[in-house]
Amino acid sequence: MSPKLTKAEQTRRTRRAILNRARHLFATQGYAATGTEAIISDLGITRGALYHQFSDKLGVFKAVVVEAY
Repeated sequence: MSPKLTKAEQTRRTRRAILNRARHLFATQGYAATGTEAIISDLGITRGALYHQFSDKLGVFKAVVVEAY
């Protein structure tokens, strides 16, 4: 049986998953063509989970850019 994740670890993993998916979509489709629904659709998370981490799509984009540099 695997150990239960703490709330902080769940939050960190969710944020990481969002950034990884968003980075891929921004790179392949561009910023304008990438919506928040596309970012969360195959992650199994809610829109609320995304907005808990980031204020909006621009906030996600900024985090992706900051992480890259």
